[in-house]
Amino acid sequence: MPSPVAHAAAGVATYLAVVDRAPLPWTTRATFLGACVFLAVFPDLDFLPGLIVGVPNQFHQGPSHSLLVVALVWLAVLALLSVRRRTWLRGLSRQTVLLGTAVAAFSHPFLDYFSIGNGIPLFWPVDSSTYASPWPLFLNVTRDNVPGTAFFLSLFSLHNLLALSRELLFSVALLTLVAGLRQYQQPAWAWVLSGLVLIMVLVLVEPGWTTAAF
Repeated sequence: MPSPVAHAAAGVATYLAVVDRAPLPWTTRATFLGACVFLAVFPDLDFLPGLIVGVPNQFHQGPSHSLLVVALVWLAVLALLSVRRRTWLRGLSRQTVLLGTAVAAFSHPFLDYFSIGNGIPLFWPVDSSTYASPWPLFLNVTRDNVPGTAFFLSLFSLHNLLALSRELLFSVALLTLVAGLRQYQQPAWAWVLSGLVLIMVLVLVEPGWTTAAF
């Protein structure tokens, strides 16, 4: 599954895509960016209970990755932002807040679906089966299911370095593409083209090659 790097990049890209280029208070930009990044990353907070009980993977990729839980958390954040919109989000329309937070929240299960791994329970609790795309875009991040420092040390491997490199490439492609589409000057086509090229590299290079090569 993608690490928080790719998920955070999706949150930032969502923010850049929906926020108007007109001047906004820095508090508005910071609050909305923080909300988008949080919603894009929060399902992976299911690692925390496992770390507490000493079995890091016990709860990961569980119900927090389902469409139902994602929707409930999105609605809770949306309700909080709506209550304080006039102070926290001055200058942003309701439509912008609604669209941005929704895209950021549901980007997490979308990206996890397109990755190597055991899949995620998209339709929990109606269906506990896990789902994964037959055409993965991301490598899985490997780690040992052990407590304490050993868990964090297991994250440092050549495989995970390659997985992170692929996610960084995805992040650059996504952010470049969004930046290009937002440009109104002549060089816009160059930004868009470079973003599309990077995305094509990700799509055409089979993620499984690292397993075969190392």
